[in-house]
Amino acid sequence: MHFKKSIISLGLLALAGTASAQDSNSMFSYSGFGTIGYVITDSDTVMWSNGTQPKGATKSGSFAPETRLGFQVNAKFNDTLSGTVQVFGKEEGDGNAYAKAEWAFLKAKLGSNFSVRAGRIGAPFFMTSDYRAVGFTNLTVRTPPEVYSYVPVRNFDGMDVLFQGDLGGATINAQLWGGNTRSFNSDDTYILLDNSVGLSVTAEVGSLTLRAGTMSTTLNAEGTGLNGLKTLIGGLNQLGSVPGLGSLKTVANDISLTNKPATFSGVGLVFDNGQWVANAEYVARTSDSLYVATAKGWYTTLGYRVKKFTPYVTLAGRTQDSAKSVTAPSTVGYPAQVQGGVAQLIAGANNGIVANTENSSISFGTRWDLGKSYALKGEWTQMSIPAGASGYLNRGPIPGGRVASDTTVNVFSAVIDFVF
Repeated sequence: MHFKKSIISLGLLALAGTASAQDSNSMFSYSGFGTIGYVITDSDTVMWSNGTQPKGATKSGSFAPETRLGFQVNAKFNDTLSGTVQVFGKEEGDGNAYAKAEWAFLKAKLGSNFSVRAGRIGAPFFMTSDYRAVGFTNLTVRTPPEVYSYVPVRNFDGMDVLFQGDLGGATINAQLWGGNTRSFNSDDTYILLDNSVGLSVTAEVGSLTLRAGTMSTTLNAEGTGLNGLKTLIGGLNQLGSVPGLGSLKTVANDISLTNKPATFSGVGLVFDNGQWVANAEYVARTSDSLYVATAKGWYTTLGYRVKKFTPYVTLAGRTQDSAKSVTAPSTVGYPAQVQGGVAQLIAGANNGIVANTENSSISFGTRWDLGKSYALKGEWTQMSIPAGASGYLNRGPIPGGRVASDTTVNVFSAVIDFVF
């Protein structure tokens, strides 16, 4: 019901905006985008969801992972000052879908090459960060989650400085940014990226666009959904005070989500000469918390346009560099109560905290451009998840949060993307 209300509200705004946009004397301009998508898999053991969604697609199928709607208003107050507000609705981590402000910032031009923005701004973590939710601008059904699910944050509250200019035959776009983010994850858990600072640079040369970006932040979390983690950490610290069991305090610190340094970096390219289309990205995430693993992800997509059709193939994968489990200290000679407590705490850390999200996938799909503002896409993805991992799938249906043996999951998707 929340999702339906949001769709209706955004639809009415879009109609009103379209009517107003026809007035050339207005300082406002309007645009919107959306996707209606259906996903079904061949497994009831794991669940396909988008980001932190607690619900998703199994053999029964679901519209939730890929359906979304957005509306944007741009205002030009004068030649120097402008503003943008974008409202975006999809199913979030609490299982409900609703519209909320994705962007809301003021922009001031500083000469011909520089500008500054302040407010809520799209976070430039990826090659397609500014339009990752606008399915119509992307060749594939979705941006590959092997890369794009590593950072569920889509915006930050702060400021950035933008540069655009020509250098040696290339068009350079650079963004130096800083701010904070508070993002709802699931189960009343909020992920906080505090004191984030980053730099993103793209260079466009003919049909080729290259990008490199990096950021550093301090990772925190809050909410009642962390009560279990806090209890676990408290138990580890308590037993870690017993002589000979001090390594339990190290485990407690390793799985903590308080004031943990983290970084994220990536490089990517887009090639489009009108017939051949290629996208590729490689990203690396580091974290001082095992709750957010140090890991790498990559993908390569190649497509070929044949009139209104563009068939494509995508290869993708991700690996985890940080520990996939924690080890209990020896409890030989300790009372049975202590031995049992240590075993229970370590099992809790391994089952609920240290998640191995490794997987690889291959996808085949086709985009059919039905008109200038809408496209139909179909895609088949086969995921390969190694034993002891969950991939990027929802871990809820998996006993212990991991598949017991090497697992293959087939995912079938059909979407209609549109802009207005």
